Amino acid sequence: QQPPRGLLRPADARALVGAMRPKPWATDRAALAQSLDIAPYGSDATLVWVSDGLDDPAASALGNRLADAGSLLLLLPDGEAGPIALLPPSVQGSELVLRAQRPQGDAPRRIAVQASDEQGRALARMELEFAAGAAQAQTPFSVPNELRNRVARLDIERQGGAGSAVLLDERYRRRPVGIVGTAPSETGTPLLNEVYYLDRALAPFAAISIGDIPTLLQETLAVLLLPDGAAPAAADREALEQWMEAGGVLVRFAGPQMANASDDPLTPVRLRAGERALGGVIAWGEPATLAEFGELGPFAGLAVPQDVRISQQVLAEPDAELSERTWARLSDGTPLVTGQRRGEGWLVLFHSSANTTWNNLPLSGLFVEMLQRLVALSRGVAGGGFEQALRPYRVLGGFGRLVDPPVGARAIAPGQAASFAPGPATPPGLYGEESAQQAFNLGDRVGALAALTGVSGGASMGLIEARSEINLVPYVLVAAMILLLADLFIAVAGGWRVGVERDGGHD
Repeated sequence: QQPPRGLLRPADARALVGAMRPKPWATDRAALAQSLDIAPYGSDATLVWVSDGLDDPAASALGNRLADAGSLLLLLPDGEAGPIALLPPSVQGSELVLRAQRPQGDAPRRIAVQASDEQGRALARMELEFAAGAAQAQTPFSVPNELRNRVARLDIERQGGAGSAVLLDERYRRRPVGIVGTAPSETGTPLLNEVYYLDRALAPFAAISIGDIPTLLQETLAVLLLPDGAAPAAADREALEQWMEAGGVLVRFAGPQMANASDDPLTPVRLRAGERALGGVIAWGEPATLAEFGELGPFAGLAVPQDVRISQQVLAEPDAELSERTWARLSDGTPLVTGQRRGEGWLVLFHSSANTTWNNLPLSGLFVEMLQRLVALSRGVAGGGFEQALRPYRVLGGFGRLVDPPVGARAIAPGQAASFAPGPATPPGLYGEESAQQAFNLGDRVGALAALTGVSGGASMGLIEARSEINLVPYVLVAAMILLLADLFIAVAGGWRVGVERDGGHD
């Protein structure tokens, strides 16, 4: 909104200030300095700049622009009311870590963060403490898994702004994952057990259950991992198909059993019989490396290590649908991971093994990241919508409340989530659809905070005085008691005087 031109009457200025509302994105002081049309008012004029206390490269230019028009008074918040940005939690092992940042150099300060569910009910309360001069504070968010999966947002108490609120989506929940097979501790060779690598990769990020297919399907699962050594029987295939139709994500891994199967309908693409050897004494060439991931797909944005090698794989039969179902490729263009929609769920296939017999991918951090992305398929947006734009569903207002998207808000294009920048067209909030959304927050998009200690141009400094509420109830009760006692005294005194006058009359 453009500022008004020229002087205003006091009533108009009061109405304009009363209608102002904060916005959930960073201030563009450079644009404001260019748009201001301020004539010099002389040495008697005083311009007041009420600042949020944060510095940026355009602060000096705005200060000079204001100081040219008269005497400038810069009002800053005091240390106890300075700005604090709440950052999205970091995932460290199986724990979430709450994080917050402030401008560096302030005194020690303690804040409280409240976790609440989608209905606004408080679920937990944690305290973060900034050490003297420290710019960041953090604390573990240690709550039971059931409670953690219900948390929808975090808020700094008594702040009430978009920067002090963090919306959480499925990325921060420990989804229930089943692995078909035998627990690694029950075998004598854990390094050959496919379950060992899958369990080690996902245990910090998901609630793992290990067992056979009928037992696991009786549980509430988001994802089911099916190694080659646990190939399903015919009766299990029908149950798995029904489970995927209802929204489950089935992830299979290739191996000798799949390579020797004559026809396996539980795959996202048609497979050739046998396996392809890419290295060794009986094969030509060297083991293959991975190609970079495309911009459209669940693995978009993941970095590909140069030391990952694939020595054996099962090949897909070329057809018209193979390209769109391929999510990861080898350097020679052959598919490594393929996926297909099955009802409300997904069927995914790694064309190599879940252990190190055919590749060394399970030894890399990329394997963990890929499995995490596949677990995220169960939330809908990263799965059904990774090739689609994310439309704004509910956005954060300047006071940190979820509101309907404003007119002019636009969708986030595929592959642009990592470069999301809060602004009038893309405010922070929930993007996606009613059944599943992805959260975009403000705190982690503003960079490091710096304190605004002054501007050039000879501005005088002042503090924004925080007016605390005064509880008038005790004072009102005391005043009422005094009035009651006074009324009682007047009544008693009046009655005594009447009695005396009556006695005098009888005499």
